Amino acid sequence: MTPRAFSYARVSGRDQADSGYSLPAQRERAAAFAQFHALPVPIHFEDPAVSGKRDARPAWVAMMGQVRAGDTVLAKDLTRIARGGIVQTLTLIRDIEARGARLVLIDQSLDTSTPFGRVVLSILATLAEYELEQTRERSMIGRTFAAKAGIWPQGSVPYGYLRNAEKRLELNPATREPVRAALLALVGRSYQEASEELRGQGIPSPTGKPNWSPARLHALAQQTAYIGRAVFVSGGERIEVPCPRLLSDEEWEALHAGRRAFSGGERRPDRYPLVGHLRCPHGAPMNGRQESHRNAGMVSRYHVSGRLKRHYGCGCPSFRAAQVDDAARDLLARVLTDPTDPAHLALLTGATPLSDGREQERQEVQESLSNLARLRVLGQIEERDYLSLREELKARERALTPKPRQVTEVPVMNELAADVREASSEHLAELLDLLDVRLLIQPDGTLELLGLRPLDTVQQAV
Repeated sequence: MTPRAFSYARVSGRDQADSGYSLPAQRERAAAFAQFHALPVPIHFEDPAVSGKRDARPAWVAMMGQVRAGDTVLAKDLTRIARGGIVQTLTLIRDIEARGARLVLIDQSLDTSTPFGRVVLSILATLAEYELEQTRERSMIGRTFAAKAGIWPQGSVPYGYLRNAEKRLELNPATREPVRAALLALVGRSYQEASEELRGQGIPSPTGKPNWSPARLHALAQQTAYIGRAVFVSGGERIEVPCPRLLSDEEWEALHAGRRAFSGGERRPDRYPLVGHLRCPHGAPMNGRQESHRNAGMVSRYHVSGRLKRHYGCGCPSFRAAQVDDAARDLLARVLTDPTDPAHLALLTGATPLSDGREQERQEVQESLSNLARLRVLGQIEERDYLSLREELKARERALTPKPRQVTEVPVMNELAADVREASSEHLAELLDLLDVRLLIQPDGTLELLGLRPLDTVQQAV
């Protein structure tokens, strides 16, 4: 494809008064530079009355959606593309270079495709790293000194406490009793039993509702602030920050005596057929957990990431098992009977990936089209440039659209699909094992099929 030139202009409110920084002046400067250096007529983007400290500027985002290898981005000077500090500046410049394009800052004679430009970038990178390290170090030193002086250095505080005007921990009159009741409920009980007891009593949790969970209680029982020793970790050093007690030593020992280990959940195919086949986006395996509602006389089943969630850095919610099981049945049955689904081919031969791998590209094209339309409505791009770029994006969109694959359907597919839809939980677990199904659940509960065993190997196994 023929390399193109883009020009970018930006003004804040006070810049507009200076004729040298006005949008028309910046545009003319870029056009003259392009003509003098035999570059194509620039496609112009501009952000009027937008601060340079913002990363998500409409015209800048739209322009970057068009930039590709070989293109040139022109700007009057460095302040036009960024005013949010050296880290922001370097990030934007590296984004241009990552696309195989170059940035030319006209007033500063800086071209990132030249040796001099690369030297300047390396200096900026060094300064950016130094600035970040200095900021982190100053922040950590300040927090460490504060903690050693008895000041709680973090904004979040243990449940049951608050930071007073001197930033020291003191008991919160509104929550001290609920957290004390929660801790004492653990005496002689498992985390699961204590959570059911607290929900039954209506004791409010940190959310303000009686939605206690074993995981929440487990975290609460590890918090030594309740015996007067809040801990702040700084560079591997554990600093104890004095605070008012909520429990005596005897009560603390009693709630930990004979403590049963927190269980991540049940592994029963008759209740949780997806266990062993379901993971969250962080990679944590989803287990089954049952909760009893004594007042309502009901039992609820959930899929949770359990005690491994901390290891994976997982913050996913729990999901109702019945809904997830039904969604898994529908997804797998659809794959088994739809010959246009890439997973159908994978099931037949094992040679075709479940996804064509171009979803992200299609999404980027859609976002670029939306940004382009928005700029045209706002009058921030000329109609000629708009139509040219739109046609280019539409062509990319058509090229990225997957073509339907016609595959001869095999009778056993329909039989398997019927089995999946109608099987008991235990039988469904056996089918999932047989097909070696691997599922991913998104935070909104949407399921994605990551993999399954080719049908020919399944038939051999049977």
